[in-house]
Amino acid sequence: MIAYDIFHLIHTLKRQGLYITQISEISQLSENTVRKYLRQEKYQPQKRCKRPSKLLPFTSVIDEMLRRYSGYTAQQVFQEIKTQGYPGGYSLVKEYLRKVRPKAREAYLTLHFKPGESAQVDWGVAGYILIDGQKRKVSFFVMIMSHSRAIFVYFTLSEAQEFWLECHQRSFEYFGGIPTEVMVDNCKTAVISHRDKDVVYNKHYIDFANHYGFKIVACRVRQPQEKGRVERAVGFVRSNFINGRKLEPFEALNQDVRSWLDEIANVRKHQQTGKIPAQELLLEQEHLQPLSMPPYECVSCHSLKVNKLFRVRHLTNLYSVPPEFVGENVILKASVTHICIYHDGKMIARHLRSFRKKDNIEEPAHAIALVKTRKTAKDSKMLALFLKLDPICEEFFKRLDNKRPDAMTHVCKILALRAIYGDDTLRQALLDAHGMNAYGSEYISNILMARNNVEEEMSPLHISHKKDLLDLEIPAPDFSIYDHLGE
Repeated sequence: MIAYDIFHLIHTLKRQGLYITQISEISQLSENTVRKYLRQEKYQPQKRCKRPSKLLPFTSVIDEMLRRYSGYTAQQVFQEIKTQGYPGGYSLVKEYLRKVRPKAREAYLTLHFKPGESAQVDWGVAGYILIDGQKRKVSFFVMIMSHSRAIFVYFTLSEAQEFWLECHQRSFEYFGGIPTEVMVDNCKTAVISHRDKDVVYNKHYIDFANHYGFKIVACRVRQPQEKGRVERAVGFVRSNFINGRKLEPFEALNQDVRSWLDEIANVRKHQQTGKIPAQELLLEQEHLQPLSMPPYECVSCHSLKVNKLFRVRHLTNLYSVPPEFVGENVILKASVTHICIYHDGKMIARHLRSFRKKDNIEEPAHAIALVKTRKTAKDSKMLALFLKLDPICEEFFKRLDNKRPDAMTHVCKILALRAIYGDDTLRQALLDAHGMNAYGSEYISNILMARNNVEEEMSPLHISHKKDLLDLEIPAPDFSIYDHLGE
């Protein structure tokens, strides 16, 4: 039997007009073999003979074992037939048992809850939107009162701790009270780990539950039926509210879903109870704990260090702080709307929370403060250089600062004259200006320019030192022309 690609090659070469001999040479098959496969219009792969299973002689033994007791494990069956000469492996036994003994479906009891006894919560994913060209997931939080079946829904751009807690808070406000217990899935904002009966709850969620006085109840791992009410509620939100709806603008979602809750979801006749959730909630509210405590601060806290660019990082974004806190350890508190940064218990920065990625959020006042700090440092350096010129400079600067609002600008200009006229000349000009009560860079400049002009006018005559010009010979005058005057 030849492979499919060789079969295809033979027919292709034949269609191209090659002879049997040529095809035989190219395909490296005998001419008879080439003729054989050219007679076949379609490729027919070789059918493998199905060998009888090694388990086949022992299936009657297995069936008899299962008839006596259907609960035998595959390992027990394997061990039994092995003693009777079974030559095969364990996997064949396990596969056979899977076919002849289908897994029994587990039956579940319908749970009943007293009014105010329980609520169930879960997250759902609505889809994705673009924020400034960046893709963001849109989640929705659902809480359902287990007795009345009243539901609350809230859309968010994150499922982080602060959103989890605030959605609980909004739910309690919507229902008008707090249930005795809240049943949760094993999300990390609620449950850190869950092994058998040992449940480790999130410490922030425990603190929140203690504040509002409810008990956290975690579902068993991979047992979604334990919170079937909220699972069905999530599906109902998807099919009845989200289906066919645009998620943008995001800001409109929570307004729209609130109307949907009040006009559709909680006023319909519930399919299972046959009652209207909103009416049942009015009766259930009598059994809810009142919201008499102050609101819980729904934030996540992070200990961070301010970098050299006076920024701290939260998730992928950078937020500015005043520049004097560079290198300091700070606490960042992230709420659903704001980022607040604290140093030694005092808030030093507050920003709107950004839901973009790799964003750089800067408070303009922080950058201005840095510019002022750098200018102050520069001014201090320039003033130190000025005061070193002469003891009179200290008094000169005091007078200058009293008379001129931009004293440091004048200091910088005076120091610039130093490079032109030198230290000694500049000192004398400062003394002269101080003596005339003239405080300003323009006075110093005028004094220096005037002195420079006088020195140029009184400069000595320059005499050339060339030898041919210095060795001059003047002929003696002829006085004989005056001799006749004495006659």
